[in-house]
Order: sequence, then C-alpha cells, then structure tokens
Amino acid sequence: RSRLHTLVNDGVQGLLLVFINLALFLQMRLALWVTFSIPMSLLGTLWVMPGLDVSLNLLSLFCFIMVLGIVVDDATVIAESVYQKKEKGLSGLAASIEGATELAKPVVFGVLVTCCAFLPMLWLPGVTGKIMRTFPLTVVVESER
Repeated sequence: RSRLHTLVNDGVQGLLLVFINLALFLQMRLALWVTFSIPMSLLGTLWVMPGLDVSLNLLSLFCFIMVLGIVVDDATVIAESVYQKKEKGLSGLAASIEGATELAKPVVFGVLVTCCAFLPMLWLPGVTGKIMRTFPLTVVVESER
C-alpha cells in the first residue's frame, strides 16, 4: 500500500472515531455537521498553504492536530446553540442565524487569542525562524476556517 493510501485510511478512521464520540453525546444530525467541519477546515488550509509557501510536513501536521481541537470545539458549541434555538420553536434558518450570532463574539475572540499567541513566531530570526514559521501560518489559517 502506498503512503497516501495509508494516510487517507488513517484519516477516515480518525474521522469515524470523532463522529462516533460526538454521536454519543450530541444528536446524530449535530454530530454529522460538526464532523463535516473537520475536513472542510483541513481542505481549506491545504488549499491556502502553497500560497504561503508552507509545505505539508511534520510541523504542519502537528499544527493541524493541535488546532483540530479548537475547530471541533467551536463547531460543537455553535451546533449546540443552534439546536437549543430550534428546540425553543424557531425555524431552522432562524435558529441557525440566532445561534451563530449569539456565539459569534466568543468564537471570534477565541480564534483571535490563538492567532495572537502564535503570530509573534513569524518574526523569529535565523534558521529557527524559518523552521518555526510553519506554526503560526498553519495555526492561523486553520483557526480561521
């Protein structure tokens, strides 16, 4: 088997495990939406990375894993908010708008705090700076997806 096939297989298995865990604690529909946010975030980041001259390597994969928790957490919190609004009798669209609007500030500020923590690494000098620039670029791009 090729490395790519193994990587895809491992990714699918990991996504399935995340979905199973989410389905245990959330409604099935919410678990699907939250699980769907993971590949969308990763694909969006992979799409932007070449433009920022960041390769797919051990450091960028570490950043993917680290930020994945933030992405899943934000998606779960917003999905739960929308679900609560819908349970109160709002239509799907109205519940989505109100639930997302209600949590927009905390989610945006959470992402900004993460970005502020990693952005100074862009200005590290020398060889260390060239190596470490992968961290802030990957974290910032994936956090904003």
